[in-house]
Amino acid sequence: MPAQIQMILLVLCLVLQRSSIGAPAEVATKPEASRGAQAALTVVTNFEGASANVLALDPDTQTIRITPGGKVERGWPCWWYLRLKGIDVARPLVVQVIANTSVGSSEGGAKHQKLGADWSLPARAAISTNGVAWGQTPFGERRGNEMSYRIQPEAPSLWLAWGPPFTLSDAWSFARDAVRDHSCAKYFMLARSLGNRPVPVLQVSEGDLPASRRPVVWVMARQHAWEVGGTWVGFGFAEWLLSEDKRAARLRSQAEVFVVPVMDGDRVVTGDGGKESIPRDHNEDWSATAHYPEVAAVQQRILASVKENRMALLIDLHNPNAKARDCQLWVTPTNYLSALAAHNQERFIRAAIREIEAPMPIAGQLIWDGPGKEDRWQTAWHSLTCPWVYEHANPQTVALTLEVPWNAPASTTSGYRSVGQGLGRAIELYLCETLP
Repeated sequence: MPAQIQMILLVLCLVLQRSSIGAPAEVATKPEASRGAQAALTVVTNFEGASANVLALDPDTQTIRITPGGKVERGWPCWWYLRLKGIDVARPLVVQVIANTSVGSSEGGAKHQKLGADWSLPARAAISTNGVAWGQTPFGERRGNEMSYRIQPEAPSLWLAWGPPFTLSDAWSFARDAVRDHSCAKYFMLARSLGNRPVPVLQVSEGDLPASRRPVVWVMARQHAWEVGGTWVGFGFAEWLLSEDKRAARLRSQAEVFVVPVMDGDRVVTGDGGKESIPRDHNEDWSATAHYPEVAAVQQRILASVKENRMALLIDLHNPNAKARDCQLWVTPTNYLSALAAHNQERFIRAAIREIEAPMPIAGQLIWDGPGKEDRWQTAWHSLTCPWVYEHANPQTVALTLEVPWNAPASTTSGYRSVGQGLGRAIELYLCETLP
């Protein structure tokens, strides 16, 4: 065979062999797969609520380095949530989280201070083998703006997050399941978000008492999208309300209750923080010209209840700072309230202190939330949730914020739900019984 023909055949064989293996770049990014013994270690963030920017991935040491992936203009970038695949369960897994301390801008254009690293770095992260049931990692090791979580993996695929996730899809499943299992419950779409996402609300009442004689109660969560503990508290409250507990049955028979698991549906879906987003966040949007359809829809329903003299109580659920270990009640100074509202606010405070017990009881010191002395808040304070409610509702109406610790040993799904059950008992005590 002539030498030229031999050379041509050799080149063709090399080309065919290369195409059957694949591009060298793919092999280099998946070293585990090239050995054929273990799938490549991979970070997945293309699902609802996920948020993480991958800074480094070392399959040899099974170490992943990330930072929260939220956009600053869509709120504090402290929420992170990811899935890991291709984990070698025979070796430790190390997840290093670098706090995102980016600077944002307020509605007026003034620069905020840098976001403190504490907000991004829980002492223990949430972990799951199926994305449904959530536990906690061992305590992380903090070094400045970084937290390292060293995990002995139980499965080749794990979900990890800042806290136990609860997505907008979960909210719809929660509402549908409640209606399926309980004849006293129904759900409807509160509004479509600016992102055209339907936001659900659960409505509960039972018995023959006419609606005109029932006090109206609203329990809302996630006006700040990243504050997931509030949703789990609302979930626990709804579980209790729909249970066979005699006090829950009495509340259902006497009141009309609305539960909104997720107010900021858009940012919950996209994995953004929500708080202090541009042009403002949901909690700062309670004005005559609300920017967010969800806020406007709750306002309209509250005003309808006010016309019927039925608006009794609104509880806005949030998370506090990283150092909090007890629940905190934010209350309105009495000089901004009617005499009856001030009296009723005190009654509810006593009920909450009695019923919300360990492991996360109500802190002994209340947070009195007035407008303060800053020029901005002289006007903006009146567009916060609770001040707006007091300024537009009936003389007997009470509106408070309940903040639930997110960085405490009991900041788990069961711990949050326990607080929600206590909240339910407090509402029943306040509305249906006479306090001593």
